Amino acid sequence: MTAPKQINREIIDALSKDALVILKTDTIYGIVGRASSPYANSKLYEVKGRESSKGFIVLVSSVADIPGLSNEQKQIYADLHNERPTTLVTAVPDSYLPHLTRHEDTLAFRVVNVPALKELIEKVGPLLAPSANPQGLPPAKNIDEAKIYFRDQVKYFVDSGEVEQNRPSRIIRVIRGELVTIRD
Repeated sequence: MTAPKQINREIIDALSKDALVILKTDTIYGIVGRASSPYANSKLYEVKGRESSKGFIVLVSSVADIPGLSNEQKQIYADLHNERPTTLVTAVPDSYLPHLTRHEDTLAFRVVNVPALKELIEKVGPLLAPSANPQGLPPAKNIDEAKIYFRDQVKYFVDSGEVEQNRPSRIIRVIRGELVTIRD
């Protein structure tokens, strides 16, 4: 899958000002907003029509950005993630992005492996990145489908072509210190 090769200054500025952007992540098209922004978080729920009890994935640029992992857990995650995109569910302190919905004190993280997306995260901070679809509908496979879904609610769209394979990431979870596969 190809994600954006470069992100322009307009997208960086938009995210910095708490706007939402639709772009291709390392797996599928997503609606992204800064994870540190309570406004972007609540706007994502509104735009997606998502139940407030369901959390969003947090995209980070490095495994070092995932709080609370031991060095061994970081290495195991990195090895799994090198095989294919892998989401890690782990407990986080209440003080870490306290406005985000948690399940059993956990958040889901994925380190991105697309250079332009990694660079974007390094400039604006971790991103919330639910799939680009209203709740209950299939994820957008291209920017035209995303515009049909969200043209009146999202101003910024980054076209990176068709999603080649609509395959979600593997999900692993830290359970009693061990990394356990939940979805392969």
